[in-house]
Amino acid sequence: MPLDDGFVAVCDPNDPSCGNGDDDDDDDGGDWNYNYPCGENGYAEVPGEGCVAAAATSTAEQAPPPPTCTQLLTTELQSFLQVNDPALLSWDSNLANDLVNEGQSVDIDPRLFASIAQLESNHGNSFRGNNPFGLGPHKRYTTPLLAIAAEGSTLDKYIYTWGETTVSQLYSGNKGVYTGRWHQIMVSPPGYCVGAGCQAAGQTVANTLSSFGAISSVGLTAGNPNNLAFPCPE
Repeated sequence: MPLDDGFVAVCDPNDPSCGNGDDDDDDDGGDWNYNYPCGENGYAEVPGEGCVAAAATSTAEQAPPPPTCTQLLTTELQSFLQVNDPALLSWDSNLANDLVNEGQSVDIDPRLFASIAQLESNHGNSFRGNNPFGLGPHKRYTTPLLAIAAEGSTLDKYIYTWGETTVSQLYSGNKGVYTGRWHQIMVSPPGYCVGAGCQAAGQTVANTLSSFGAISSVGLTAGNPNNLAFPCPE
């Protein structure tokens, strides 16, 4: 019997026919040896079990598990950065994985982070203070991970606290409306991008995000400017 079919061959080790090639469907008790003698070809006598093919495992068990949605998302991001933004990978060689981890922690699509960084830093070629996301004014961070965490908390505030759940809302250009004696009460929040040119910039971010495809077999959804949640089910 092949060892990759998922079965374990067992016969009585006290039966002299065990391991002697008896497979004739008679009543001598030795019909389960499958032509492998105990002590050879990976077979051994196991107390209480008989002559067992100890190494017998299924092909499925031997194969590595298929990649998860998160792993494929990381691979997709890495490929995107290698082709479009190699300077950002020079800034943080582990950027794809770092963005996926942060995106998962705040339930935001990490491909949005990458789309924003591509625009705000000119493909990683023009930014200062470890701040390719355009966080400001003039914010600086000592490490890439701190910058990514700051971007995550900023987007979390805009998307889930202030309800700007689409790219067009994030890049509305609105300054926000405030009331109160010292204008301390916010009536409507500002956009992530404030000022002239934000709507055009938002369209660029939306187009970049939309360029990411889906992998339906693992539940990875396509980049969607109108759905900024983390794109994997797990």
